[in-house]
Amino acid sequence: MSQQHEINGYSAPNKPFNRRLYESPAPSQAHNESANATFGGCFNAYSSWTPGRNNGQPIAPIFQSTPKQSSVLYKYSSWRNNTPGSTPRNQSSDIGSVRLRLIDLELNDAPSSSNTSHNRSLRSTLPVWAIDEQGGVAESVTLKEVLANESLIEFATDKNGCRFLQEQYPIASDGGIHDEIFRKMVEDRELFLSMCRNMFGNFFVQRMVECSNPEEQEIVMEHLITDMFALCMDKSACRVIQLAIQKLETHLASRLASELRDSDLVRLSVDQNGNHVIQKIIKTLPVSAWDYIVKIFL
Repeated sequence: MSQQHEINGYSAPNKPFNRRLYESPAPSQAHNESANATFGGCFNAYSSWTPGRNNGQPIAPIFQSTPKQSSVLYKYSSWRNNTPGSTPRNQSSDIGSVRLRLIDLELNDAPSSSNTSHNRSLRSTLPVWAIDEQGGVAESVTLKEVLANESLIEFATDKNGCRFLQEQYPIASDGGIHDEIFRKMVEDRELFLSMCRNMFGNFFVQRMVECSNPEEQEIVMEHLITDMFALCMDKSACRVIQLAIQKLETHLASRLASELRDSDLVRLSVDQNGNHVIQKIIKTLPVSAWDYIVKIFL
């Protein structure tokens, strides 16, 4: 047991606290030396935690804090005083092994939910009655049930539901399901245009255009022409426009192309989506339908 210290006439024995023995120097000694005996401002030379403490009465703490991993290069004494400097990560090896390209990601691998607006649209919109155990469309579901439950839009905006509609949609007008589905899709123009812009709905609209008769093509053209420029600039809707120019009757497709005559063709031509529409017009339609494009750039 170490000697007792007398402070202001009070004699206090050194007693262990939590199995650790703490000592304090006389106030005058602490006042003169503590300023020069601090280690990083965290502890001083008289602290029992000070590594290499030598004040005449060395005390080895019973419990010692050690690094979690004993295999590291820094031992207790140096680990206490010297924090190893951080070293730069090996960027080439770490990143190269886990690097992902956006082009490698497919819709089939996309998460079903997320906090972002983009991934929120990937959530299944299928009604509960139509979902199987794997989250897809149950085999027992039919187009008649979809129409009877007024779930056409829910199916069209879902990845699996849209695929189901494309596979089941009748190719030719039969006066039945084909006509009823087409009517429900085009009866509201704003709804139809929103389907063109939807990341899944646009594929079903393309299927409808492929299977449309002359009367249905006329309706499709009248809807598309109302917002032609904006649709051409949209990532999803530009696909519908390209297919319409390719599949619609020539005079109907030419009307779509002529709607762009007074628009900002330069902006459209350099846009990552709009330029594909310009290319499709030039490749598909007669020169008389797109000669105004040439004049703009001459």
